[in-house]
Amino acid sequence: MQKLNSVFACLITMIIFSTMSCNDDGPLSIDPPLGNDFYPVPTDGYSIIRSVNLGENNNEIAGSERLDSLVWGKPGTIFGASGRPEFSFHADSTIDTNYISNADNKAHWLAVPIALDGFATTNLQQRWVKVGDFGGATSWTVLDDTVRNMRIINDTNIFYTARVTKTAVKGGLEGISYDTDKTIQAQKFTFTTHFSGIVTKDSTLSEPLEFTTEEHIYFAQNTGFVQYIRDFKNVEIGPVEFPLYGFKRTLMRTSVK
Repeated sequence: MQKLNSVFACLITMIIFSTMSCNDDGPLSIDPPLGNDFYPVPTDGYSIIRSVNLGENNNEIAGSERLDSLVWGKPGTIFGASGRPEFSFHADSTIDTNYISNADNKAHWLAVPIALDGFATTNLQQRWVKVGDFGGATSWTVLDDTVRNMRIINDTNIFYTARVTKTAVKGGLEGISYDTDKTIQAQKFTFTTHFSGIVTKDSTLSEPLEFTTEEHIYFAQNTGFVQYIRDFKNVEIGPVEFPLYGFKRTLMRTSVK
């Protein structure tokens, strides 16, 4: 049972992060200028991001805090659109690479790699995801697709097939604390992801996969990214219940040129 808990926890975490790489609308065909009021992209400089894991009631877990550096690479054509890489560093090592692009100075798009350590690459084509709209759109569909027969590499007999739908809703302005002693008004966007499918292992396991998660991203005018939160959630699959720990990233300070 302990091994089953561990396998399911890894599986669901992988699915959640993977869906942030896919957009049901397909690749972008835009060539916008980089940078706008809500996501200015500097030509030089860095930002410091505080990251921490979240437990029940989204309480921060002691000892899980770390500080990451965020820097930007040269602009270019990425997945068919003008974009710029955004590198996260911790202890002098690259821990994450996102790709950012702006459309018509209104929408912010993000693409992230979907191959994660210990798992096979998903069979969904990598595409851009709209994570913010500063124009008239108040909601949109990010993803509606099916992931089929995905295998966990470190246990090749466990598979899942699931329909994954992700929707976004534009919220209101909220005050977000950042840079240790400052508060800024930031635009909130909430992403709801629903998973509906099945997990199988040979003939010994066949359990339904059905649950929903929420993520929140905040952008501030003339500042850009301020905070990301993935809510904590208890997940049940058949007889197994396990915690899906949340995650929070907050801008601490920035020095851009």
